[in-house]
Amino acid sequence: LVFSGIWPYTKQLISFFLWFSPPSVIGVSRRGSIYFWLDILAKWSMIDIFVLVISIASFRVSISSPDVAYLTRNLYAVDLMVVPLWGLYANMIAQIVSQISSHVIVYYHRNVVTAYISLKETKEDDNKECSTRSY
Repeated sequence: LVFSGIWPYTKQLISFFLWFSPPSVIGVSRRGSIYFWLDILAKWSMIDIFVLVISIASFRVSISSPDVAYLTRNLYAVDLMVVPLWGLYANMIAQIVSQISSHVIVYYHRNVVTAYISLKETKEDDNKECSTRSY
């Protein structure tokens, strides 16, 4: 229930909050750390799909009555089969979209932080160069 029902929505809400909150509310390094852990923990949501696919493959069971003289012919028969319906496919699509969005968010966050650090280093180098000049 936690990883299939509550976690995907919680992860999306946390990602949405982090994406739109300014650095004064939550620091850049803390934001990156939270994105990192959200990305790692999001992979556990795929366990539901894995378990369902395994159960589809393994729960194909057929039981029929034995052919003995004291039982009537075809007295009982049981066919057990797990059939994937729209819920499985919708969950799988939502999990894949969530994984992709998580990777995109982490990618852009890291690019923005790298660009900021590069710009900051360039400005510091320019300031050092200006202070060493004598007029």
